[in-house]
Amino acid sequence: MQILKLNQVKERELIKKIKEGAVIIYPTDTVYGIGCDALNYIAVERIRKIKQRDEKPFEVIAPNKEWIIKNFYVNKHYIERLPGPFTFILRIKKAGIVASNVTNNKTLGVRIPNHKLTTRLQKAGIPFITTSVNIPGKE
Repeated sequence: MQILKLNQVKERELIKKIKEGAVIIYPTDTVYGIGCDALNYIAVERIRKIKQRDEKPFEVIAPNKEWIIKNFYVNKHYIERLPGPFTFILRIKKAGIVASNVTNNKTLGVRIPNHKLTTRLQKAGIPFITTSVNIPGKE
């Protein structure tokens, strides 16, 4: 395990680490989150183990609004509210947009937090798991 402070990591290095399967803890506009590349099955399993969370679906930070429109049945009016402190539970158009251990492939919670780190994460061009750091039922 390597601990890096986000303000000390260059954007390119951050994206490289994420695409290699790193799990990161980071601030959002609402809580501290823990996340990883939502396409990386092994990284998602690491978060499940850390969070002691078996099957409950995760939500993702979308790489951009176009990704949301392309992959979900959605009213564009809602998407205009992003970025912001909203999570939209949307019906997925086709399977395979995230790793199979993220969701049931029918719906997915999608958000774009209003935080400067989000813009750094979005440059990876991939959906990113986002969930609160706490273990369920604990602060």
